[in-house]
Amino acid sequence: MIEKAMQYAKNPVEEKIGFSFQIPVSMKQEFERVCKLNGVTMTNMLLGLIKATNEEYPDYSKYDPSRLLDLQFIQRGEVEYMEKTIHTLSDNNIALMGEQYDTFYNAYEKEKLKLKRIEDKLDEQNILYRKYGMSEKEYSEKFEKNMKEKEKKQ
Repeated sequence: MIEKAMQYAKNPVEEKIGFSFQIPVSMKQEFERVCKLNGVTMTNMLLGLIKATNEEYPDYSKYDPSRLLDLQFIQRGEVEYMEKTIHTLSDNNIALMGEQYDTFYNAYEKEKLKLKRIEDKLDEQNILYRKYGMSEKEYSEKFEKNMKEKEKKQ
């Protein structure tokens, strides 16, 4: 995530608004040092960290249920591929060593977490449309209509 945040920090694109918070002096000094080493401002680095965090934890509530099903299918394929890779390596006695293994396993865990979030949101929506006595299609259409109305208000 830090690498992604650094990329965003080097290429800021949006208009900025005020945002204020307090941190310990030592943290500010160390952060300032790291930003200077990487040729980015502290503001842009913080923006990059926020953006990378938001991308890592998308708001699935904005997705139509049918789109979530597509995402679930794709994400499940990603997780299954990574699981097969881990099993193939272990079956062939090929070991990823140290940092390589940690990096791959952490990526695998992130993909599993994304899948769980998608499935949790699908379960939540499934419960909602059953609660209101709607079919999945009816709920999906109502969801689309509500999202369009929200966009018009903004």
